[in-house]
Amino acid sequence: MRWQFFLPLVLLFVACSYENNTPKAEYPILNKEFIDYRKDNYLDDKYILQEKILKAAKKYKYTPYRLGGVSHIKGTDCSAFTQSVFKEAFNINLARTTTFQKKGGKFVKQVNLKTGDLVFFKSTGPNGLHVGIYLNNHRFIHLSTHGGARVQNLYTPYWAKRYLFARRYL
Repeated sequence: MRWQFFLPLVLLFVACSYENNTPKAEYPILNKEFIDYRKDNYLDDKYILQEKILKAAKKYKYTPYRLGGVSHIKGTDCSAFTQSVFKEAFNINLARTTTFQKKGGKFVKQVNLKTGDLVFFKSTGPNGLHVGIYLNNHRFIHLSTHGGARVQNLYTPYWAKRYLFARRYL
């Protein structure tokens, strides 16, 4: 009768002192600052890339559009905007003008766009080109000729009929 009293206590003590020795999955801590976005095996997380683009573009929110300009205070143009954002967000040096930016990187079909791709449009400017940076879900950011960095949808009638092509630098 005495063992019936102690058996539950022993079982309770053994159960409480049991240590789970099954191996735990170890996941390396990812430091986002050291991802090399130019390699094929980069972390394909469009939201991390988008966050970097938007953070770098934030200072252009009220920048006036000025052809040939390179100052986010006095004014800049679309290609200087993309050049600055790529340098700040990814430490990638883009060419200064749309004429040369369209020649770099790799051609991308519109259906294969990824975050960070440069998107080119027909414009009435001196070289007939306008450039922006693709974000995701058919949205891109660019420096508007009406002033300031703006997020637009590729499929609005205005942009859809002016879309030309895209280039991938990341």
